[in-house]
Amino acid sequence: MTPAELESFNAWRRNQDRELGRPERPPLLESPGLRFLVYGKEKTTDKAGKEKKTGKQGSWNGDKMCEQIEDVLDLFDFLPEYQGKQLILQIDWSSGHSKKQEGGLSVTALNWGWGGDQGPAMHDSKLTAEDIGTEPSLIKDGDGVRDYGLNEGDTQQFQFGTGVEGEVAPDPPLTWPSTGLPYLNPSLPPHDAVDADGKVTKPGWMGKPKGVRQILFEARMLKKKMMHKLHKVDKTTKKDPSGRTLDLCASTALRQRRDFRTEMSEMERLVAARGHILVMSPKCHPELGCDES
Repeated sequence: MTPAELESFNAWRRNQDRELGRPERPPLLESPGLRFLVYGKEKTTDKAGKEKKTGKQGSWNGDKMCEQIEDVLDLFDFLPEYQGKQLILQIDWSSGHSKKQEGGLSVTALNWGWGGDQGPAMHDSKLTAEDIGTEPSLIKDGDGVRDYGLNEGDTQQFQFGTGVEGEVAPDPPLTWPSTGLPYLNPSLPPHDAVDADGKVTKPGWMGKPKGVRQILFEARMLKKKMMHKLHKVDKTTKKDPSGRTLDLCASTALRQRRDFRTEMSEMERLVAARGHILVMSPKCHPELGCDES
């Protein structure tokens, strides 16, 4: 791009940002089709405000890729010869290209049980018939038994509620005894217990992630002898050393569920929202991918 073209584009984009009421983005200094990385340490500050050097500016990641794609799409919309046309982008799976969108559904960081660090909170999901299994979801309720499973059309939450005004009082986490049915455990503290220094001494459950086990149980997908993950699975028999087959891998079952399987990445969301198409090249087949040389 010539300096005059860049100046004209930057003026157009400033107006776009103002009209849409979003923060004004920095001007482009060169064509967005090619980015040069500046190597060295990035300067950041810690919680105390002390400056520190961390990470490498020359490292490519999903955020930088999204930024570049957004610049390309802006230029595509700006140039008159491309207005009204649809762009097809093809990228591979490297360097965070499949980074999930904020609040997106992802199994990667989920634990087996509730609480702990399980990544950013995920948005709710309205369940279809494809998302519901056929396993029993019975819990012990006093001296009786009741069905705790969700049904088609129900909305599943992946974090426990917080009991804020206007919200239905949330159930506590399920507890699984060594024998018998799971049950709601009212003895679990709903809120974090902290000491005089503000350190959490006993975690509460309100607002915390549910974990894979309860998510599958609510959706009638939790099978007996299911494990969070299977290790050392034989490529021929498709079994782990204890004889468990892949259908007993809880993380795989949840990952293959319709809502998780079809969740858009941040890059897919960005491109689709602009009316264009993003094509991800097949994994493990570089001969079918795009040429990035």
